[in-house]
Amino acid sequence: MLSDLRYSARTLLKSPAFTAIAVLTLALGIGANSAIFSVVNAVVLRALPFKDPDKLVFVYEVLHGERQSVSPPNFRDVRSASHAFTDMSAVVGATYNLTGRGQPERLSAVGVSAGFFSLLGVGAELGRTFTPDEDSVGAARVVVLSHALWQRRFDGDRRVIGQVIVLDGQPHTVIGIAPAGFTYPRKAELWTPLVLTPGDLADGERGAQYLRVIGRLRPGVLLADANRDLGVIGARFASAYPKFMTDGTFGAAGMQDRIVGEVRPKLLVLLGAVGFVLLIACANVANLMLVRSAGREHEVAIRTALGASRRRLVRQLLTESVMLSLAGGILGVLVAQWGMDLLTSFGPRDIPRLDEVRLDGVVLLVTTLTAVVTGLLFGLAPAIGTSRPDLVRRLREGGRGLRSGPGSGRLRSGLVVAETALALVLLAGAGLLIHSFYNLERVDPGFRTDHVLMFSVSLPDANYPNDTVQREAITALRERVRALPGVTSASIAFGPPLSGIRFGISYDVVGRSPTPPGQDVSAQIRPVTPEYFATMGVPLMSGRGFTDQDRGSPQVVIVNREFVRRTFPHENPLGQHITLGWTQAGVRQGGEIVGVVGDVKQFALDQDAEPDVFLPLAQCPVQQLSVVLRTRGDPLTLVGPARAAVHAVDPDLPIFSVASLEQMVDESVAQPRFYMMLLAAFAVLAVLLAAIGLYGVIAYGVAQRQHEIGVRMALGARPGDVLGLVVRQGMSMTGVGVLIGVALSLAMSRVMASLLFGVSSRDTITFALVLPLLGAVAFLACWLPARRAARVDPAVALRAE
Repeated sequence: MLSDLRYSARTLLKSPAFTAIAVLTLALGIGANSAIFSVVNAVVLRALPFKDPDKLVFVYEVLHGERQSVSPPNFRDVRSASHAFTDMSAVVGATYNLTGRGQPERLSAVGVSAGFFSLLGVGAELGRTFTPDEDSVGAARVVVLSHALWQRRFDGDRRVIGQVIVLDGQPHTVIGIAPAGFTYPRKAELWTPLVLTPGDLADGERGAQYLRVIGRLRPGVLLADANRDLGVIGARFASAYPKFMTDGTFGAAGMQDRIVGEVRPKLLVLLGAVGFVLLIACANVANLMLVRSAGREHEVAIRTALGASRRRLVRQLLTESVMLSLAGGILGVLVAQWGMDLLTSFGPRDIPRLDEVRLDGVVLLVTTLTAVVTGLLFGLAPAIGTSRPDLVRRLREGGRGLRSGPGSGRLRSGLVVAETALALVLLAGAGLLIHSFYNLERVDPGFRTDHVLMFSVSLPDANYPNDTVQREAITALRERVRALPGVTSASIAFGPPLSGIRFGISYDVVGRSPTPPGQDVSAQIRPVTPEYFATMGVPLMSGRGFTDQDRGSPQVVIVNREFVRRTFPHENPLGQHITLGWTQAGVRQGGEIVGVVGDVKQFALDQDAEPDVFLPLAQCPVQQLSVVLRTRGDPLTLVGPARAAVHAVDPDLPIFSVASLEQMVDESVAQPRFYMMLLAAFAVLAVLLAAIGLYGVIAYGVAQRQHEIGVRMALGARPGDVLGLVVRQGMSMTGVGVLIGVALSLAMSRVMASLLFGVSSRDTITFALVLPLLGAVAFLACWLPARRAARVDPAVALRAE
């Protein structure tokens, strides 16, 4: 083996051009595969960083066939009734204003049951986590800080344990620091105990589903066992609480599946696509090896004549190919590192665990195995073919020429056909994603995106304890921002488009029979100030907008067209009255419908509009507010003045989630754009590699047929005839590859379906565009060597023979 390695190294160094081209080709294929695999490994394959992560599950309610979060009383009762879990913990997202230490800052927080950390098997790096009684009513306010927040805001001072910090105007004692890297869930910066009051746990709150529940399975209990146990409990609850649980039950799903389930098929599609690129790279290098082996048949014949066995020759040739692929793998690691940096820097933020991508031992092992298998894959056929030389012919010829047998030619042509087919599959996939993204970009969001700045503020309970104080703050804030230079219109709202805020509430139409239990209809509730629709550019379809006089009585609402389609399909909605399942300060919300506005894409451009009910913010003030400013110029230039305006109202109010509306729309399509760009890049690389492979085969064929071409031209063939002959040969291989590629694309259409919007996976327009594109590239790859063949001088070609 050492002898083989030394000989292989000398042989490859004697052909620097061949070696460099092969290594670079393999480095691109192996590096791209390693980069994408590193993402798949971190996001999909790597276990969650918790104790026995396979035992962790999400518990959810199932209502009308859809998974929902869990209400507080159902969480309490399921935790005590189930025998499948050692414990359960409830989790709810929150945010806090941190004040009293420099500039006020809005922090992402999570309220958790006291057993949250022990359930996950996570201890404190410094201090402690919550004790069992710290989530009870009346317990002292305590907080656990994330390691990143501790370093950034408190300079890593160990004396912070036991200190008091002010969150939303309330003192909290710091009891612990979480381990570095632990930010679950939602990249949390701090954790507080989730205190459920008797009011939260009342039977009337069983319809308030807002808790995310995590459970740990008992030893020996499988997920299927837990689901059977929860199904029994769900049946009992449906009988006991028909108003809330009709047709309802409970279920469980693995935590990792729930976290990455949505992105798993998309990342696997990318992994399959980059695998195609590697196969094309292998085919190209195999073609190079076949061409090179034709020139080495004399060498192999001499070694055979001197007693070398076929097995010995195959081992020697495979050693060369594996050494070549390992060199490509080493360079591919550098390509992979560069690719991973790009993916983590420019990848969308909503891909879970993307920040955990790294070049670890698993990725390096897979890269090494890929390199070895790749070397065997592209080296086996040339090695077997070369190890069977025609001794008499090759020794008599003495190594002259590059003539190879018909079997070798058929193999090279077959590899080109395979490359073309795989390239077409990738090109068609990229074309479908581009068409899909084009459709997504053309979606009318229902509002104007230009010259709009949005930011959020939150009014803490401690400083804004009642509706009166909240109304005063909202009015003062509205007047301040409206007076900013460059602002043409200003509004304050709860849950504007693309903010991700959901507030679904059931409703009834006054004068109609109440909705039967378990069949509640709901709408998204949006309290806004009067200028909201003008500021956002949402059209008023009928009726009127809100005015400053709409403050409480009589109560009024505005609905969107989707609400009208579902609730009043054959009636005039204006003048109708609705009541909402939402009581604030003892007042049941709802009122007379005074206007109808256009539909708005509230959550994503690829999702249908939902029924929306807008209420005057003065009628039902809320604490979580978004400020919307329409400006004359660049909206981002107003960030500083807007922050100063907010601090003029309350210096302890931080602003957060600051962005232009165009940025928010752009961020909402970041994930489909990410997949489109990656697949398009792979498709371009695949087409270029396939074109290079086709060019190489045709060029080698022209070199072998110099004598034949010379004879043809001596007998009267014109250059155009030779040109057509060579081009037809190449385009026939392309045609066969295209037919196979189209069949493969149609067979894999279901794989692409989850990535598409507004386009079929068998879209004829896409295929009508990519087929000519691939044909044009293939024609160019054939035409270049064909033009050289057409310029052959018959006298020179025949004299050489």
